Amino acid sequence: MKHNVKDLERRLITLMEREKTVLLSGDLRALQDFEAEKQSLADELESQKSKLDKSARDRLLAFATENERLYSSALQGLRSVINRLSEIKSVSEELKAYEANGKMASHKAPISSMEKRA
Repeated sequence: MKHNVKDLERRLITLMEREKTVLLSGDLRALQDFEAEKQSLADELESQKSKLDKSARDRLLAFATENERLYSSALQGLRSVINRLSEIKSVSEELKAYEANGKMASHKAPISSMEKRA
């Protein structure tokens, strides 16, 4: 179904506003719900881009740029969590510390026959 360019712009901006709300809420799983609709609207808008005025392009670009920044921040946060969990796991398996002589020493955690699992 073809929409006029103003309707497409409004629908795409509304979608990007909802996407921004989800990004700010941290519900990253919900982001996949936007992809198909966003791609469909973007494809339709691409076919009518010659009818899109500069101010509309600028508005769409501003929304897209802001959401891209939020996506990047969310990804950076996920990487930090992954790194921190890796560090915690590493410390639980092996403790590295300096000895009195200044050399690094590794101390393995004892293996328990009664390991609890979450």
